[in-house]
Amino acid sequence: MYQCGYQTGEEFSSTRSNWTNNGPRPLKWSAWYPATDIEGRKTAKDFFDLEGAGLNAPIAEGRFPLVILSHGTGGSAEGQAWLATFLAKHGFIVIGANHHGNSTMDTYTPEGFLCWWERAEDFTELLNFHLAVGPFHQSIIADRISAAGYSLGGYTAMCLAGGITQMDDFLAWRGPDGPRATGPSEFQDAEDNIPEMIQTSPAFRTSWEGQSRDFTDGRIKSLVLLAPAPPVQAFEGATIEQIDLPILIISAGGDTAAPKKDGGDFLVGVKPDCKHVDIGCHADHYTFLSLPTRKDLIERVHIFHDHATVDRQQIHAQMCALVLPALA
Repeated sequence: MYQCGYQTGEEFSSTRSNWTNNGPRPLKWSAWYPATDIEGRKTAKDFFDLEGAGLNAPIAEGRFPLVILSHGTGGSAEGQAWLATFLAKHGFIVIGANHHGNSTMDTYTPEGFLCWWERAEDFTELLNFHLAVGPFHQSIIADRISAAGYSLGGYTAMCLAGGITQMDDFLAWRGPDGPRATGPSEFQDAEDNIPEMIQTSPAFRTSWEGQSRDFTDGRIKSLVLLAPAPPVQAFEGATIEQIDLPILIISAGGDTAAPKKDGGDFLVGVKPDCKHVDIGCHADHYTFLSLPTRKDLIERVHIFHDHATVDRQQIHAQMCALVLPALA
């Protein structure tokens, strides 16, 4: 068993613009990794509890499998620190992207909440960097790379495995008047701005026109989807059927933000050989998030509210036991 190191960094895309069309797309990342000595090092600080991770601790000797981690809509990689810390202590390097325009580590933009497929390319570019010259490049086992994603991050992982997006199909599935007719709370009217953004934003126009590109990254060997969100409905079914990787899906029966029937159940209906586990009817979407650094936030902030029968830390432990054998 290792201790856990933690560090962050930022790279920039060589091929893509930021959403304000005045520079390259930022690629912010957070990493958890095996460490052998964090004594005397500062504990990393965040809104979420980073569980004693040693800031900038030296990585342990040896070579380790890699997990790339994609956060949910408007979130951050630190939201799954509970999983990343566990994996680092069990001999995995975990690198999470904080996706431009769609992360609390960045400025929210409507483009970042609409162009989901850009997340997959974030990971391909970050993989290129971390395997070649990144701070862990000599420690990564390059043929043991898994992709894990929470909520919209589940969509990201499926993109990397070969899922092809058709936004017209997704918008038709959602419908103009039904309960899914609005976007996420941060940008419920984002879709209303699509025609204008196509006209005025070169970065958005280029991305929107390229939504159905194939983002397959053959370096990915297995997938873990945590509470996959309804955007998985945007995938062409045939492209999901042909994915030839082991897939673990963990859903929550009480999830109203990303209902199981629209995410995990849908994917299993298309690809029955996925392993699908329901962690319980009282667990909800935010049960998949870490607890906060400040315990008073548990009562004050809705994402930390759990059903009286739910022990979030216990459920995290159950999920860790499921995830560990599912990785490459």
